Amino acid sequence: MGFVSNVTMETVPDYRYKKTSLILFPTMYQACDAAALLKESGSVNAAELMDRPSLRSAEMQGSVSGESGHPELDEIVRNFVCSIKSLDENAAALLIEICCDTEQELEARSAAVAKTLNDSPNKTVQDIVFTSDPLVSKYYWDIRKGLIPLVGGNRKRGSTYLMEDVATDVSRLASMGIDIK
Repeated sequence: MGFVSNVTMETVPDYRYKKTSLILFPTMYQACDAAALLKESGSVNAAELMDRPSLRSAEMQGSVSGESGHPELDEIVRNFVCSIKSLDENAAALLIEICCDTEQELEARSAAVAKTLNDSPNKTVQDIVFTSDPLVSKYYWDIRKGLIPLVGGNRKRGSTYLMEDVATDVSRLASMGIDIK
């Protein structure tokens, strides 16, 4: 039996202003390298990597059907699914989020992210587009949240799905991502 007498939690602030972008890259290496550049720039609050099998799972799930009842979201979903279908086996994506206290800071940081990526050798499949629409952001994050069961459910019959968190120096992320794959 145990007793906890004191707990201190550090939480992430819920900023008023947020922008999200789901950025597609032709290769896993480029997506990982871009994540490292964004980490170094300090411009993003979150960056989540999705490999091609993850994107294929998102492509196949029912929530990307584009029938939400919100025309703008439905159009984004249709375009996203078309973009995913055109990707080759080496493609990957970064889901990034920027959060700030002011609209001015949010605009400056989203411009800094776009500049960092546009100036890098890591070319994106599409233009970098940020959204502050909560429905679109939720759609992107729902894709990310649903990947583990989707990827596991789509594995080959008789195979095993193993998920592990791996830590590395951000400068080695790109080469490690390729090595693990």
